[in-house]
Amino acid sequence: MKKSKYSKVQRILALIAIIVLVLMYVITLFFAIFDNSETMTMLKGSLACTIFFPVMIWVINMFMGINRHQRERDQWMEENSDRDSDIQRVIGQKSC
Repeated sequence: MKKSKYSKVQRILALIAIIVLVLMYVITLFFAIFDNSETMTMLKGSLACTIFFPVMIWVINMFMGINRHQRERDQWMEENSDRDSDIQRVIGQKSC
């Protein structure tokens, strides 16, 4: 089975956003059918959240990616720090 490029957290956040957006539109439709005076306010809120939720998920994913790259870099630096000290020691011995 092919491994997904999205983490479990990313998939859960996307699913939650989809559910919230769908529920908001269903509730707006429900109140529109029963002629509630707040229907237009709910529609405006639903439209705003249609933009807000995907943008927030994108921002969260971006920060998760930045943190992942920083952890990978720090791990690489830690793994290669011994090699760097060996190189410095060899350079120091040659200059004497």
